[in-house]
Amino acid sequence: MNRIIKVLSFVFVFAFIIICGDNVIEASNIFDDSCTDGKYSYVVAPAEGKTQLVRYDSETGESEVIYTPGQIKYIGKVFVCGDKLIIEGNEFETATFGGYSGFKQSIHKIYSMNKDGSSVKEIAKGSDMIYHKGKIYYIKPTMMKLDGEKGSLYGKVYKMNPDGSGKKLVYKKKKVSALSTDGKYLYVLKYNEYYNIKEYYRITFKGKKEKKVDYTVYKNKKYTFHAVEFNVYTDGSLGLDYIKVCNKKGKTAKKIKADYISVYNKDIYYSSSKGNVTTVYKLNAKTLKSTKLYTYKTDFVDDSSYARCNMQINKNGMILFLGGMFKEDGKEYDMRCRCVNKNGKETDISKWFVS
Repeated sequence: MNRIIKVLSFVFVFAFIIICGDNVIEASNIFDDSCTDGKYSYVVAPAEGKTQLVRYDSETGESEVIYTPGQIKYIGKVFVCGDKLIIEGNEFETATFGGYSGFKQSIHKIYSMNKDGSSVKEIAKGSDMIYHKGKIYYIKPTMMKLDGEKGSLYGKVYKMNPDGSGKKLVYKKKKVSALSTDGKYLYVLKYNEYYNIKEYYRITFKGKKEKKVDYTVYKNKKYTFHAVEFNVYTDGSLGLDYIKVCNKKGKTAKKIKADYISVYNKDIYYSSSKGNVTTVYKLNAKTLKSTKLYTYKTDFVDDSSYARCNMQINKNGMILFLGGMFKEDGKEYDMRCRCVNKNGKETDISKWFVS
């Protein structure tokens, strides 16, 4: 997966916040309507190797760039909080690790801004932000870990008010590298890259009652949906090989090939790709019936470029991040951001070349 995918919001987040059942940890790309204010969706899209924030009107299909790279270099997540937007962004800074210099350390910060992109203000240093009952929960970095030639951060879980005041430590027992929620509990990830071990713990929003759990995408009364061979990217998206559906007895009821997955309104949305074609499906979580929603075909494909689709779902429709080589206006591109409203109207927000 190209590096820029990891720093974009959903590319999800696209740009948005996470939601996730009791005793389960939901995927970091489980979104609700936090990216919308009813009329507009706020979409993160690339701009010359960085990211820009776009306001999209799903009724008219019109879009407007409200923020271009400036104080915030790369935008990761966005959600609406009253009359403000809360933004998670990052930038790469040179750091020294283990006596060696020149490593690129990803510095995550949280900002607030007006809905028109003005009055940007840094309110905290942190990542994996979650909004819950008037508070923002996030990972405050405490140390850097080696990751090839780059650095990333472990940290502790803090909370604060949307204006940046009232910062308070919530959880300090583990070196946390990812944070998600199901609205009832927080879920923290401890990841040991050397041994390739991912350990998840469920805690209350007060940081209490720690319990180790398995990684589960979604759970209802009939089935549990597991993500198999997954990676949680810094943009909040979840890449995987397939979805394993288990019944109440824990036996496998179905396996579904999937590249990316999102959950919205108690249904599962996923994309599955083959060569230069990628398709978005809606999976009824009760009947396990899949319905084809959208198909995207690239112009050509080779070993380094294939069709793929990451998606965000909200009440206004779908925000799609589509990968794979295509030609347009006499130029070659390999990524585009496209919004599709509930009536099927398509609006291309941006296109770019990564490879």
